Amino acid sequence: MTRPVTLPGEEAVFTGAWLAGPDRRFRIGFTGRLVEPYLLGAVFDVQQAVASAMCAEQEHLRNLRRQGLLDHQALMAAAGHSWSDPQAARLVWHGRNLLYATGCDLTDSHVLQHLETTSGGLYRIDLPWAWITADPADCAQIIA
Repeated sequence: MTRPVTLPGEEAVFTGAWLAGPDRRFRIGFTGRLVEPYLLGAVFDVQQAVASAMCAEQEHLRNLRRQGLLDHQALMAAAGHSWSDPQAARLVWHGRNLLYATGCDLTDSHVLQHLETTSGGLYRIDLPWAWITADPADCAQIIA
């Protein structure tokens, strides 16, 4: 798998080791615009539809974990130390706001982060997950 060089402001496909399939391809990649790369991840902006797909995918992982179909230790080892337990926190819509929160209660004491919209109406993804840029050919599905 190749990892393309992406400069801030450029469009890219973002994914992570927790989204890798058994064939070493990523099951899913999300399109967005790179804001800031950092050593173990990236900050990027996405359209509302992409943010909604991220919420659905994260909830899917939480459900698999609850059902015992997802090995959390293997998930953490694959994703690196910046991965958050999919049961411990969730990415969820609250009206038009995107929240990263713990538990089912969306009171301020449970909200870890409000993901802000940009002046262009995009959602800024700045989560403690090890996001990487990926070659679209390395992803089974691309959410745009």
